[in-house]
Amino acid sequence: MTKTNRSKYNVCKKLHNSYKNLWGLSSKDGFRALKQIKKKKITPFSKILDIKQSFKLFYSNIREQSFKNVVMYSIKSRSKTLDKLASFVESRLDSLLFRSCFVSSYHEAKLLVAHKHIIVNDMFVYKSNIYLIKGSFIKIHKLLIKKTFFSKILQARSLPNYIEIDFKNLAFIFLWDTAFYNVYYPINLDYSKISRYYK
Repeated sequence: MTKTNRSKYNVCKKLHNSYKNLWGLSSKDGFRALKQIKKKKITPFSKILDIKQSFKLFYSNIREQSFKNVVMYSIKSRSKTLDKLASFVESRLDSLLFRSCFVSSYHEAKLLVAHKHIIVNDMFVYKSNIYLIKGSFIKIHKLLIKKTFFSKILQARSLPNYIEIDFKNLAFIFLWDTAFYNVYYPINLDYSKISRYYK
């Protein structure tokens, strides 16, 4: 758990953009790690790297090699590369928990899974990086979520159309694979250039 306990927002200092944090959490803008620092000169390669890093670090639990494998598979797919890439990363368990607004961050989603609070299709899961198929039923087990806390998350984000949520039972269903235009990212960049980094 040591890695999780480190500052979650140090990754923002690696990027050349002027925004404060990747996840659009205004309540975290006061963190020291998010304050403006002097940036190095931006080259064409660093721009592409920055776009790739912004996308990958948004899904904070994805490792570089895993992300590369997903991108390469998306490039070879018949559908549009960016749509395929978005459908892959959004079908991860931690992504679905984050999009459901039951948690405030990907790190919190990882902790919920690690502490055996998540049930997928009537079975406890222990890894937050598993990919789910459409029709999967996810339930949060033995967890108390304050209504005021949940309403604050809802005000900061919107619910996607590819999951159906049962607020009373703290459960939701993954309805279908999504496309890129259905996914909200606080940072607006040309993510179609991600594939150029691996060519």
